Amino acid sequence: MTEIYNLIKSLKSIPIAEYKNIEIYIMKLQVFKSFYLEGKDLIFYGLDQCFKKVLDIQIYDLNFDAKLLQISKKIKDLEESYGLDEAEFFKSGDADTPEEFQALDMEYEYRKDELFFEIMIHYQEEEMANLYMTRRKSYMSKLYKGWKLFESDSPLNIKRIDGIEKLEFNNVNYLVNN
Repeated sequence: MTEIYNLIKSLKSIPIAEYKNIEIYIMKLQVFKSFYLEGKDLIFYGLDQCFKKVLDIQIYDLNFDAKLLQISKKIKDLEESYGLDEAEFFKSGDADTPEEFQALDMEYEYRKDELFFEIMIHYQEEEMANLYMTRRKSYMSKLYKGWKLFESDSPLNIKRIDGIEKLEFNNVNYLVNN
């Protein structure tokens, strides 16, 4: 498991300029996944982090998705129509935020979910992708187990992760029940 830990640690410290090498990390984690009986949650966490980096590259570095660009433009136009400058923005979930923005924000997040799913499928992680789209709580449980394994040497980080996990599970409960 030390090899997996070191690989993920290295992954987390990749500078943005080297993100294009992320496929090497994905392939190594997939090999570990195939041959190691232990550390499945840690590998799951590592793959999730890889796929999030790929998503970030597509969205922020490559302006990859026309749909996200359209939604972003609508959000920017809306913010300008409300007189917000570059440094100001609406906050998701804030009671004072216009419903129009909330709808656009939900559309943006939904599209990011679709892209994240597509990335996992592209890298032949169908089981992981389906878990993400159909059983989000189960996906998150595995993710947080892996994250806690990765941070297991720091009780303070584990406590912080527990707090984040609780908030995120509450958000998922809200979305599922409404």
